[in-house]
Amino acid sequence: MQYEMIRVLILEDSALIALDMEDVLSDNGYFVVGPAMTVADALEKIETNNVDVAIVDLNLNGERSYQVADALRHRNIPFLFLSGYQASDTPERFRTVPFLTKPTSDYDMLLAVKNLTGELAKSRTQAVASFTAFF
Repeated sequence: MQYEMIRVLILEDSALIALDMEDVLSDNGYFVVGPAMTVADALEKIETNNVDVAIVDLNLNGERSYQVADALRHRNIPFLFLSGYQASDTPERFRTVPFLTKPTSDYDMLLAVKNLTGELAKSRTQAVASFTAFF
């Protein structure tokens, strides 16, 4: 049986932060899509990759990432915001989205991603169990 890694899109405009996030996620068994550093790049990655969850920075060199958040929500892809801003700075439609404030610890980021992927991982495990029970 082949294990399918959970694919995490990173949208972050700071190369150093993005690379650190990529290292932490990869070291903990996730497949990183990106990182994307612009809204356009993130939208392209969402269209061309099987993204399972996403970490989205709110402010990308002055450009807000709400278009990406809308695209993720439209595709039922769970995501969280990771930003130097406060959760109260987001539009009302995103107030229920998990939010981490920068700087955040690796532990908190991993826990938030794990919470996002909990239902996904559970459904994949059930699908594998159903498949193997068939044979």
